[in-house]
Amino acid sequence: MSEAQSQLQVHSGHLAMLAGWLVIFAAVYVRDKVRSRNRGAAPAPSVRLRVKLLGYPGAVAATSVVAGVIHLLVIREHFEEAALYGWFFLVLTLLQFGYAGWVIWRPTRALLTAGGLASLGVVVLWLATRTIAIPLGPAAGEKEAFGTLDVLCSVTELLTVILCALAVRALDGRTSVRSALMPSASVPSAGFEPATPALGDGRSKCL
Repeated sequence: MSEAQSQLQVHSGHLAMLAGWLVIFAAVYVRDKVRSRNRGAAPAPSVRLRVKLLGYPGAVAATSVVAGVIHLLVIREHFEEAALYGWFFLVLTLLQFGYAGWVIWRPTRALLTAGGLASLGVVVLWLATRTIAIPLGPAAGEKEAFGTLDVLCSVTELLTVILCALAVRALDGRTSVRSALMPSASVPSAGFEPATPALGDGRSKCL
């Protein structure tokens, strides 16, 4: 019993990160989908295609896969410690692989926003468990040690946050994307200026 409690203390920070990822992702995704329906503003297909060409969804998927692979590497040792922790890392790995495929298949604003904020929440919580203390559970008040793999994983998740933000910016149809899609709408034909009326003599002058 004491050994099981000790294992729970060691991994309570991991359990908190998984719960945080799921809660933040679900809350933000549902909220953004509801807002999009109320606004009736879905990204134009051409804008979405532009985002795909820019490679943001592919880059987001790549960082998610890297984080998933890192978690995959430690599944076996955690199953040897306890089935609970093995299943925790297995579920987290599947979530990250699944998110990578989802964002490639349909890079919507809601999905990218939810993934970015969920990843940010995990990074903040991870940093807090290493520098301040584990916020809840049997090991609340204790610090976890930094490890090579968890640092690498957090770096990839931080990259996911940045890439999701860039992808959302593009999907929102900011000026840079609009000008790339419709250059002729804002730039007049070179070498041509419309005729303007001359003042005073009633005649027109073509410049």
